[in-house]
Amino acid sequence: MAARGVRAIDVRAPGRDATTTVPLLLRVTIFAALVLPANMVFEAIGASGYLAMLIGLALFAVWVAAVTWGVHDPTRVRHPARIGLCLFWVATVVSYLRMGGVEPIQRAAADRWLLALFAMSVLVLATAECVRTVEQALVIARTVALGASVTAAVALWQFVVKTDPLDLVRSMMVGMTDNGGGTTFQGRGLLTRVAGNTFTPIELGLVTAMILPFCVWRALFDTTGRHWVHWLQCLLIAFASFLTVSRSAVLGLVVAAVVTVPFLPRHARRWAAIAIPVLIVGVFVTVPGLIATLSATVRADSGNDPSLATRVNNYPRVQAMIVERPWFGTGPATYLPTNALEILDNQYLHTAVEMGLFGLAALVALFLCPIVASLSVALWSRDPALKLLAASAAAACLVAAVGSATFDSLSFPVFRLICPVFFGMSGVVWIMARNAPSRSAAPSHTADSPGPSVRFSERT
Repeated sequence: MAARGVRAIDVRAPGRDATTTVPLLLRVTIFAALVLPANMVFEAIGASGYLAMLIGLALFAVWVAAVTWGVHDPTRVRHPARIGLCLFWVATVVSYLRMGGVEPIQRAAADRWLLALFAMSVLVLATAECVRTVEQALVIARTVALGASVTAAVALWQFVVKTDPLDLVRSMMVGMTDNGGGTTFQGRGLLTRVAGNTFTPIELGLVTAMILPFCVWRALFDTTGRHWVHWLQCLLIAFASFLTVSRSAVLGLVVAAVVTVPFLPRHARRWAAIAIPVLIVGVFVTVPGLIATLSATVRADSGNDPSLATRVNNYPRVQAMIVERPWFGTGPATYLPTNALEILDNQYLHTAVEMGLFGLAALVALFLCPIVASLSVALWSRDPALKLLAASAAAACLVAAVGSATFDSLSFPVFRLICPVFFGMSGVVWIMARNAPSRSAAPSHTADSPGPSVRFSERT
């Protein structure tokens, strides 16, 4: 049962099943992104040929067909996240058209980036256009929680057993090949960092920090299934974030807590004041050496931390590249360093080099628009379920924005497909808030009458 003092959502109430109105391809894309190893690709397609990306592109094709044939009308659904997405598309296209003197491998990378942006865009649009009620949002939350629990369990196995269970999964992916790039195990201090189903530990740490508030919202308001299982999933996801032994993950968890906790229902806030310290102590007790390793990592500076030193040493070189092509950069995805020391662990610098200052401004708008929209709804709404849902979307987007300053986030396949879902969720809460009767009216979880968006989701 739901926590005392929290009004739960009963999705078993009479009426249309919420699961049937949420696009199957949307749910499968999210689950595949979290569960399947993204380094396994169809060799003929290349780096974009991993299954989650291909399913996302199939969803994009269905969305375009539905719009073309008049089955779905996207103009009826308006929300601030579309502004940031539109600006980012404009910056990408302009930068792509102004590319000059690039190698064939760079142009191929730019083409792959456009494919990735198609998949990212449809995740934003389809989520906002097809998830119209809290009940349908719970369907997405269950998918996210299940997928994140699987990758968290894989990370726990990797951390304890020091082997990768995904090797068995890869051996069964007939017709696919390892594209490389993944770093499942990394040594840090006394411990071995793990990546779960993602490419690197830092990606796992930030993705789990993004997802955690959404799963907490689901655990509080979902009456289907076993309640203790919902909370166990939250605990496992939080634990996996610590197992990455990552400064970025710790920062992400702090940001998520700061944004989410104030919007918890009153009784849940009291429990959070107890649960968060207990969780932290429990993690440090069960993982010997974690305190020492994290403390050393946080206190490190560029003089004794190679990772920080590399980032600092890259700043003059990045400045020179931006000065050379300041407005539109070298072209999207065209920065392909052959030396590991030249990798830019900062998405903002990465975008400034490839898409110039215009692209950098568009990237900031891509993150900022959903953050502002979600926080506005969280502050405005009087419905506990909608308030916390909006706060969880804002927390996820803010974690993504902050984390993008610590690694080149959009170069990583799991982050690239999960982050847009929360951009779309910001649109969901924005639309639900606009459709609410008034601030003085009783909370309502019903959406407006079914229209083209519902028809699209049903047929998908």
